[in-house]
Amino acid sequence: MKKILLVSATKLPYEVTEPFSCFTKDTKLGPCLAIHEKVGNIDEVEIVTENSNGLCEVYNRFFDKKWKDYIVVFVHDDVEIHSVDLKQRLNKAIEKYDIVGVAGSSSHSLKSPVLWHNSPREQWSGAVEHPVVEDGDTYSTNYFGEYPKQVITLDGLFLAVNMEKALEHELSFDEQFDFHFYDLDFSVSASTKGMKCGTWNIPTTHYSHGNYDNPSWRENEQKYIKKWKK
Repeated sequence: MKKILLVSATKLPYEVTEPFSCFTKDTKLGPCLAIHEKVGNIDEVEIVTENSNGLCEVYNRFFDKKWKDYIVVFVHDDVEIHSVDLKQRLNKAIEKYDIVGVAGSSSHSLKSPVLWHNSPREQWSGAVEHPVVEDGDTYSTNYFGEYPKQVITLDGLFLAVNMEKALEHELSFDEQFDFHFYDLDFSVSASTKGMKCGTWNIPTTHYSHGNYDNPSWRENEQKYIKKWKK
């Protein structure tokens, strides 16, 4: 069974007296990590604090032979992971897929707005829980479609990578993308290299509904379209 490395980036500071205390108290991911570490779901944790760099730059630090025998999980700090058997689920998932997520689509479209779910509904896959209103205590599970399922695009809120396969195929994140489109580009790139991306049943709550109407998003969309328009 492969070990699990979990990687996340946060803008919150690193506290010298109590390392990661801000992360533990003020993010959604922080509190649940302690539980996962305690039950043995996660073997190593790398939290990049005070982060102002693009996620691709941060994540690429872990595409290294040091982690070759690990499943590396890249997850946003506003996500809760509920699977009590996370390690077992991920190890089972990578028997079938090289990169595993919780939501995605089996098609790849450059139709603007370029979103994995701007595709025919029957091609969607996965499920994610969201609060009905921000910071509320009422939740709704967005069921996108049947899973597990092989897909082409994956949502970046949770990406588990079989690092052995990624290194073998010389796969990494494209650092021309910062926070937007890094996930679509990564999963599409993996597919073009002959790797398999798939959704899996990993219960999560994501405390964000996304922000698709800002200059940074639109700038990255144009980069993405230019890269993949053939």
